[in-house]
Amino acid sequence: MRYVIPEQLPVQELKEGIEHRVAWGKNVMISMLEMAPATAIPEHSHPHEQVGEIISGSVQVIIAGEAKILEAGHIYFVSPGEKHSLRALESGAVIRDFFTPIREEFRSPESTEERYFPG
Repeated sequence: MRYVIPEQLPVQELKEGIEHRVAWGKNVMISMLEMAPATAIPEHSHPHEQVGEIISGSVQVIIAGEAKILEAGHIYFVSPGEKHSLRALESGAVIRDFFTPIREEFRSPESTEERYFPG
């Protein structure tokens, strides 16, 4: 896929109020995440490096125990294996996350909920 129109990608519901669309190249993947107000992705880790940008709204991000409130235009970095979580605040949020290497489980819609919301 050389060019992507996000609105034309399939939507994967991670859980009620949290959806994403994914696209990938050879070594990097982008996840376009939409979070309703007060929804959360619980603490988790993965072997991928992650860079996220808040496109709109605001979130509380906790990375390695350090909490920050981030708003549109702010960027965060997660190292491989680092525990992190995310909670959308009152306005909800739109986020672009980039992963390297590609998160294989995101290629299969039925596995995404298990990865973000284990147990």
